[in-house]
Amino acid sequence: MKRTVILAALMMALASTLIGWMPSNVVRSSASERAFTPAALPQSQPPGPIRLIPGLVSLTFWERTGSSPVDNTFSVNSPQLEARLSTLDFASRDFTGASLEFYDVFYSGADGSANRDGAYVTIEAIWNLALPNGGGLNIAEVQLNFAPGDPTVFGNVVTSFVGLGDNFAPGSVPNAVDGNLQSHTTMGNTVGQSQRLRITIGFPPPPPGCRYSISPTSQTFTANGGTGAVDVLVPSGCDWGALVADSDTNHLPLVQLASNDRRSGSGTVSYSVTPVTEDDTATRSATIEIRAFPLFNVVQRFVVTREAFACPASAYSIHPSNVVVEGDSDGGLLSFQVTAPPGCSWTANTREPWITLPSGQGSGSGSGRVFFTVLDNPGSWRGGLISVGGKLFTVYQNDTACPQAFVCGLFPIACGSGTLVTSRRFRDNRLARSVRGQRYTQLYYKFSTEAVGLMILSPSLVLRSRDILERYKPVIDKMANGEPVTLTQGDVEDIDSFLDAFASRGSTELRETLKSLSEDLRDPRVLTEFNITITDGPKRQARAQGPVQTVVQTSIMIAPIGLLLFSLYRIRLRRNKKLQ
Repeated sequence: MKRTVILAALMMALASTLIGWMPSNVVRSSASERAFTPAALPQSQPPGPIRLIPGLVSLTFWERTGSSPVDNTFSVNSPQLEARLSTLDFASRDFTGASLEFYDVFYSGADGSANRDGAYVTIEAIWNLALPNGGGLNIAEVQLNFAPGDPTVFGNVVTSFVGLGDNFAPGSVPNAVDGNLQSHTTMGNTVGQSQRLRITIGFPPPPPGCRYSISPTSQTFTANGGTGAVDVLVPSGCDWGALVADSDTNHLPLVQLASNDRRSGSGTVSYSVTPVTEDDTATRSATIEIRAFPLFNVVQRFVVTREAFACPASAYSIHPSNVVVEGDSDGGLLSFQVTAPPGCSWTANTREPWITLPSGQGSGSGSGRVFFTVLDNPGSWRGGLISVGGKLFTVYQNDTACPQAFVCGLFPIACGSGTLVTSRRFRDNRLARSVRGQRYTQLYYKFSTEAVGLMILSPSLVLRSRDILERYKPVIDKMANGEPVTLTQGDVEDIDSFLDAFASRGSTELRETLKSLSEDLRDPRVLTEFNITITDGPKRQARAQGPVQTVVQTSIMIAPIGLLLFSLYRIRLRRNKKLQ
């Protein structure tokens, strides 16, 4: 599980990849600790308990720690919803967002007080990381789920909330009820707090007997546009209307409705799709929202897609897909190939300030090359994107003061043949491809200096690291290549023992993080993400290790020499930071 991922990142630092996760929406606040309570908000709620709403099957809490929202669904009568947890931690939680971010959900009153017969739901969370980490309690939406074929209902009102700490973003609170799964709340942190992060949400009352359905559910048009219609099926007496949601405000509207009058009972929505224009040739999508009265809440969505003119996204390709640049880049011109049909134009873009697209070198028509330059890296390993033709080219840049290169130079026996190359390949080809993997790499650079110091002061860790690296290098090779790997329970225990050897000598923060890692190593989602299988059996046999005895006999000499070189390494790090 995550033990193997941590081992892989340990091969980059020989000791210091830890588990963790930074929520995506990081917003700074001027206060280090604040609690907020909203003023009275307009609302319209069911007259009775949520759990007694006719036809209600379950509730889904969309949590968005990563790049995509994750659904956490509970049946309407689940015990999780009917009571508030007195203790909220790894052993007592309803679901987990990031590592160490634990959630509790329950029926409640408008003020967030637990109430099995409440007309609201409350989400509470603990998150013990302040800036520069992002804030916790990242809820995108909460929805009511009815029988198959019936519409879902999103929450539409926040009645109370508590945000705390320096990474609380007050402006994100409405994101929990905006109907958009791509936005979310950022409620801060609970460092040093006696209370939890909290948000309480209410729902529009579904009209009695009003269940909306549409046919078809989507339609795709060519670049020439056209006209279409969608049938809305609803019992007589149920009122509704249609509205177009189009995020592209830089061009002509993609979809225009023949009428947006208020309707009652079943009906048809007719619409037209705008053809491509000279400045609007890309593939576009818009949504026709069916909204119920009186609250005008969304009950169905119909997606309209218009293909690009003779240049669909599938027609573009790039080669290669990524490049690794050393930290002390000389600013030379780099490039990659774009392949596209004749007449299909493209423009390269990047949001990274350290990647520069020279004027006239980042656009073209048909096949061509994108040229770019990269600035020197004054900090830790980083990655950035260049987008072109709907494809993403990734630029990875090494740290100018790589701690693993330092350790391998000081203790060659600890690294073995090809270890530095293998670990960088694992970092760039595997970890860099996911948000979780990027977080592992960030934590490696955060704790690598401490790990180097521990190895120098404890030469026995050098020998232990050599044994671990030799034993599991084939596993990391396979993971770097995207191949499935199998570990035994003996392997897992061996890796745990190795991590404990560092934790016992490390700082409080290192020990606590490793402790939380051990608790988080049982996440099946990580097994799936990294294609790992755990089986019964002893740990694998180590390969031939070479002249280990020589290191044992001379270990008393390694420490003073290592301390001297480590001091020079720290001076170099401080110098780099001053240059930032």
